[in-house]
Amino acid sequence: MSTPTGFMEYKRELPNDRDPLERIKDWNEFHKMFSEEQLRTQGARCMDCGTPYCHTGMELAGNASGCPINNLIPEWNNLVYRGLWKEAYERLAKTNNFPEWTGRVCPAPCEGSCTVGLIGDAVTIKTIEQAIIDRAFEEGWVVPQPPKARTGKKVAVVGSGPPDLRQPLSLIKRGTR
Repeated sequence: MSTPTGFMEYKRELPNDRDPLERIKDWNEFHKMFSEEQLRTQGARCMDCGTPYCHTGMELAGNASGCPINNLIPEWNNLVYRGLWKEAYERLAKTNNFPEWTGRVCPAPCEGSCTVGLIGDAVTIKTIEQAIIDRAFEEGWVVPQPPKARTGKKVAVVGSGPPDLRQPLSLIKRGTR
């Protein structure tokens, strides 16, 4: 567990947005990035509750609750708090094959399911997830993992979606598309 009282000691913070007149000139990130210290503080807010609803994706009354891909959120929040970034990436990669773009387009039902949100503001899970995958790319931890055997079948992606899947992921990650 990060720190048992972190959710009481630290307030929820979100990164500031770039000025609209600045961001219309490029395709770079919309939000400014947190420092490592800010991310560790936000990770400390995760109390690793006994039943972490944040990472248990389910449908309640027709609405999404928790992470639909069952990310191991309390685990990687704790690892970020402890400064163990590579281990945090490894935890993230266990359940999410494409966090570089899913973490940016996901509406974060995990935050709506965060137990801390019952008594205050939820943990900034989405911001921490983005920071983990950004760091993993910067450090070179993200490497291709081709299958051991090919089936000969092909896949077509119809429509581009928010991250524009036609672009190489490395360009999307760097905001240079």
